[in-house]
Amino acid sequence: MRRFATILVILVAFSSALAWADLTICNEFDQTLFVAAGSQRNNVVWTMGWWEVAPGQCRTINHGTVISPTFVHAETERMPGPGGTSLKHTWGDGRKLVVGTTKFERQNADQPLPGDRIEEFSDVTKDLFGRFAEITYYFRDRGAQAQLRCYPGDHSVRRRSGGSGGELIGCAK
Repeated sequence: MRRFATILVILVAFSSALAWADLTICNEFDQTLFVAAGSQRNNVVWTMGWWEVAPGQCRTINHGTVISPTFVHAETERMPGPGGTSLKHTWGDGRKLVVGTTKFERQNADQPLPGDRIEEFSDVTKDLFGRFAEITYYFRDRGAQAQLRCYPGDHSVRRRSGGSGGELIGCAK
């Protein structure tokens, strides 16, 4: 997975839309998750996987630089279901990209070839701005949610909504 970080660093050289942050995946589901991630820079889409995250655990899959957009997909293994069927839980929304069946790296992941496996990814950086120390993406039974942690001394910027203070969407000095 160090190659993913290397790819991100190379892509950063061509990018101004980046954040110096860690990307951490937390599994709040009752089965092991297999996670793939990707990014897009200069019209080139990369995907990479699989990171294994046990139930109740968190795993940092990228240290230092998160490029916007950064995409994440998660899935469980197939489990026996009712009536001889099988069930596999998946998380991802909005972006269909190529993944491998075992550990993989894929350039041009938005350009599938015949026989490629395609899964949906969510953009975990959508609507975020500013600098932040960490993006933590929580996978739960009823969906997934990103949370940000600002650097010490910075303040959080929230989108107004009902309830207590609104959704955190960025950090600023």
